[in-house]
Amino acid sequence: MSAKILVIEDVRLLAIDIVDRVTSWGYEPIGPFSSGEEAFVFIKKESIVIDMALLDIEIKGNYDGISLAVELNKLKPTPIIFLSKMEDEHTLKKVMSTGYSAFLNKPFSNNELKAAIYKALQEGDSFDLNLIENDPVQADRVYVKNPSGTSQNKVLIKDIIYIESSGETSRLYVANTSKPIVLGGNLGKILERIAFSNVILRTSRFHAVNIDQVKSISSNGPGLSKDHEKGKKYLVLEKTERLIPLSEKYKRQVTSRLKFL
Repeated sequence: MSAKILVIEDVRLLAIDIVDRVTSWGYEPIGPFSSGEEAFVFIKKESIVIDMALLDIEIKGNYDGISLAVELNKLKPTPIIFLSKMEDEHTLKKVMSTGYSAFLNKPFSNNELKAAIYKALQEGDSFDLNLIENDPVQADRVYVKNPSGTSQNKVLIKDIIYIESSGETSRLYVANTSKPIVLGGNLGKILERIAFSNVILRTSRFHAVNIDQVKSISSNGPGLSKDHEKGKKYLVLEKTERLIPLSEKYKRQVTSRLKFL
């Protein structure tokens, strides 16, 4: 039996596209709905038990995506993926208070959505184990060619510190290795290959980091040199003092995964 995924999105074409994607991956979409009230009344009337929800934050009506998430969790603890274009910190704080599973900036890629759904369902109690059998990706590792191309060697995702790209070449910096692993392909292509992992996040045009390796966020801290722009945000990573740029385009995606006091 496939996992049931509630889809709420008020942009009709995007809603249809999401439903098509969800269906193609073997899940059962519930919807799409354009309002929270409509969706909430439907699942209660039909006694439908959903396994997770994809919620547009900016839907109109008495329920926006955030308030609907609260109501859904009163019925049953439910993994939530929020979809949004909103940038303000007030909204982000409200999202973080819901115990959400993922936050995707619009527009999002096919692989970003698929990886977020996969992770959210794994976190939920009602994850459909049959889907793992049909999609047997080992989400904790990747296999990369050695320099001579004679073998594929295991690299654990948790050991990846960051990825840096230059043109059609990318370098994978891994814990306990003296030299980076050089890979063919730009950063976008590399991230597509490891889209099943929800801990590797893009931070700039040429960089991605392991969110679990972030030690601090700095704009004028130690390590800044003439090559670093003052006022810009940089991530300081564990096991290396290398500063990784955090661009405005990807700032919310990264900070939404961190907790601040």
